[in-house]
Amino acid sequence: MSDIVVHTFRDHQVRTLSASNADLLVKQVAGSVTTAGKPVDPVSLFEWLRSNGWLYNDHDLWNTPTHWAVSNGYMCSHVVLITDSGGSFERITPLVTALGQQKLITGFLDGTYKLPDNRPIAKVQES
Repeated sequence: MSDIVVHTFRDHQVRTLSASNADLLVKQVAGSVTTAGKPVDPVSLFEWLRSNGWLYNDHDLWNTPTHWAVSNGYMCSHVVLITDSGGSFERITPLVTALGQQKLITGFLDGTYKLPDNRPIAKVQES
């Protein structure tokens, strides 16, 4: 019986995020996955996104969404131009789209996506 409740909650969680059409920070998505029942901390999710082709892993484009992730509608980015006395540079913040949120949450909950076993995981808060 409790298994059905968990699945119902998980399905509801995915539908809610998908229906919101809001792009979320990676930290927020990690919290959503954890709330839905699969503990994932933001650092581990960033590492997973880089190692699975959602974010670039090289120095110049570090944590920038890949062409693949953007063209599939899973990620986008918020770019801010920062100017100071030394010049200007872009700060790129990766965001997970509603479609990407649905794919990540479903993937981690059904076991399609897995974090490496050697990583610490977030603790699920009990209510």
